Amino acid sequence: IIKRRPFLSKGRMYKMSFSAGIAAYPNDGRETDEIIHKADKAMYFSKAHGRGKVTIYSHILHKTVEKILGILMGILSAAGALWYFNQSPYKNETIYWLKQKTGNIERILARRAMKIDPEDLDLIYLKSGRILRGTIVREDKDEIELSLSLESGRGAITLKRPDISRIMKWQAKSKK
Repeated sequence: IIKRRPFLSKGRMYKMSFSAGIAAYPNDGRETDEIIHKADKAMYFSKAHGRGKVTIYSHILHKTVEKILGILMGILSAAGALWYFNQSPYKNETIYWLKQKTGNIERILARRAMKIDPEDLDLIYLKSGRILRGTIVREDKDEIELSLSLESGRGAITLKRPDISRIMKWQAKSKK
């Protein structure tokens, strides 16, 4: 309910959240100061792990171990996948396929590294009469993906082959 009810103060809108920490007598301590200190630790644990949560002090260790085990399982899974890949009889074929697919990326990165004259961009002539100028990132028999430089940043568009009347690639223009 607190999150759903922002409030206005001195012309500014504020949103509130609630995080809490719980420590109990006698399991977490026998002195008031010790219990308050542990409840405070549990509250800061709640804030550090997503806000809007309630954490019981005695569960902090369990949650920390659970998180560490999750990370370790991810690392072990990745290491196992890499080991399996290195043992795979399809390793060389897979590497060859990846190199074929990343050839366009290398071309694009090389073009970005140097100053590109707008005349050196690929031109896509659409059947609608529009002309798009950019870098072809991916193309197959059905469609072409074009990376565009826009005033507000970079963009991309995927075009269907039937919508395209002609393609002029920058390499062919620079050879003329």
